[in-house]
Amino acid sequence: MAAKTFRIALVGCGRISKNHFEAIDKVDGLELVAVCDADPERAKLAGTEWKVPYFTSYEKMLAESKADVVTIATPSGLHPEQGIAAAKAGKHVVMEKPMAISLTGADALVQACDKAGVQLFVVKQNRLNPPVQLLKRATAIALAGSTWRAARCTGRVPRSTTIRRRGAGRGNSTAALS
Repeated sequence: MAAKTFRIALVGCGRISKNHFEAIDKVDGLELVAVCDADPERAKLAGTEWKVPYFTSYEKMLAESKADVVTIATPSGLHPEQGIAAAKAGKHVVMEKPMAISLTGADALVQACDKAGVQLFVVKQNRLNPPVQLLKRATAIALAGSTWRAARCTGRVPRSTTIRRRGAGRGNSTAALS
């Protein structure tokens, strides 16, 4: 029995779309079938490069493409609206984080996907970033104690980053991770 091929339409042909296009191209069972961007030049460039139809109207792409899945790589404020439209069109939804910029938007998106019987997946690739991996290792070996807050780290983390145990600096020890 042949494996199912998932046909993917992508909206938002900006910077992050390159990662999605390359992943779709590399993974067996995925096929890019359409792209969409509000900027006609970007839509045409992506469509031409990946040899698929391109659209500047998201609604038209949803109606005309033969996609099973819509990947949403647009500005964050558009995610709920576009995800809801994809769900109503019977398409599974893969989107860049965040899924919404408000709880109301997130709830509406989840409810729309549940009602339509489609899957919703939010890409959270930060789990592979070095600072996040460092925190994971520190927590796993109980150097950092219980995690109660994590903030986004920007820039490079030095190789010999030190994580202090609760109470360190008052005569307690520290431990280095590398």
